[in-house]
Amino acid sequence: MKKLALLLIVFLTTTIVSCESDSSSMATESTMNLVKKITLQTYSQTPQDNTKRIQYYANNQVIADTTFNHLNQWISRNVITVNGNTKSYKTFNNSNQLTFQQDLIHDASGRLIEKRDILPSTSSKTYVYNDIAGTVTIYTTFLNQPGNPSFYLATFYYHSNGLFFKESVGQDNPDIRTVIYNNLQPISYQSTNNPSINLTYDFYPFPKPSNFTTSILEMNNIMLKDLTIRNINTICNFYPMYTNATSGNFTTTHQATFNSSVYITSRTRTQVNNTNGSTFTEEQTYFYN
Repeated sequence: MKKLALLLIVFLTTTIVSCESDSSSMATESTMNLVKKITLQTYSQTPQDNTKRIQYYANNQVIADTTFNHLNQWISRNVITVNGNTKSYKTFNNSNQLTFQQDLIHDASGRLIEKRDILPSTSSKTYVYNDIAGTVTIYTTFLNQPGNPSFYLATFYYHSNGLFFKESVGQDNPDIRTVIYNNLQPISYQSTNNPSINLTYDFYPFPKPSNFTTSILEMNNIMLKDLTIRNINTICNFYPMYTNATSGNFTTTHQATFNSSVYITSRTRTQVNNTNGSTFTEEQTYFYN
């Protein structure tokens, strides 16, 4: 009897340990890291324009980025380098010639304070922060003109949580553009002077996995770099869901798939020319470990 009781204790202890191990394993397996993304752009009538872009990632950051033509020959590569507070984005062609360069300069807290377009244009955007007013004022300077003239572009406003929610564009009769949020999820984008660009954001009914979230600082830096808050739906912590639509002669459809851990596995955008039946398709496929 004592031997039976001992065997039961051993069995139960082993089972509990096994369950805890399986649970831990499942928790680890549910967290996935992006290692590669492939983007295919295909044209039904001009297949010679087809391209394939392969991006490799480490810690969800791009470490290699190459584009290939329809013959699978590489035609360009993008390189990101960091030197102190400056992050440089460069593009080289297959002759190793530099064809594009943009430098992003940050302050000690990581906020974007200057964007320098070096190739193909030569201009600079500066971002002046006023933490008391909760604003960032943006100026552009043309470096290739005598005296390097500088001009006002816009002012961005941020909530008490630090996230941009409004932009004032232009000095004379400025266009006030506002993003409405539900907590940190954007709901809509509205313009006072141009109602035709107003839109409502749609998302899939689940947030991005925790290791794919973007900080408020990162979102603000992207909006400043792009000089608009309109695209907050593409950089926030929810997956954007695009609406199928017809505009003019073109019908555009969208599709996305996710795995059981709600990591996106593919996204496809197809545009059909209703006049001649030609199609353009952009398909992105995500690979994880």
